[in-house]
Amino acid sequence: MSMVFLASLVAYFITRHQSEVWRTEEVPQLPWGLWVSTLILFVLSGAMHRAKHFIRQNQVAPFQLWLNIATLAVVAFLGLQAYNWRVVASEVLTAEVRSLYSFSFYLLTVIHAIHVVGGFVPQLIVKSKAKKGIYTAESYEGVGLLTQYWDFLLIVWLVLLPSVWFF
Repeated sequence: MSMVFLASLVAYFITRHQSEVWRTEEVPQLPWGLWVSTLILFVLSGAMHRAKHFIRQNQVAPFQLWLNIATLAVVAFLGLQAYNWRVVASEVLTAEVRSLYSFSFYLLTVIHAIHVVGGFVPQLIVKSKAKKGIYTAESYEGVGLLTQYWDFLLIVWLVLLPSVWFF
């Protein structure tokens, strides 16, 4: 996954550097919702860390609560991304001058969203296993791996967003 994101960023910067027309004044800055998306990813990562903390102490009720919060954060992130894409599309479609700016925005954010969707499947599996009481203080590997996955996607987002926003 690191290579996919790294290659995408390299392609973005090469395209940005070689493009004569990058972003015209007709195409405004990216939507504010991207910053809210960042906050949601922090909530997701933090919720998974709290869930892991509680299952390591065999506290099932708070574990499941934090797991539910993390699951809701995944849904909220994807919903907000759909809104952000719609905002950018409405602004780009009315612009007279076409550039690779919006395409690059979509490329990077869609690749990230695909990985979020990909993480949603194991999120639901972990949630299902938690409901069945499979996780304990001695056996919580799925929770730990999922926590690492969401941390990774948060770090990737913290690199992607400033890259698209400021460059």
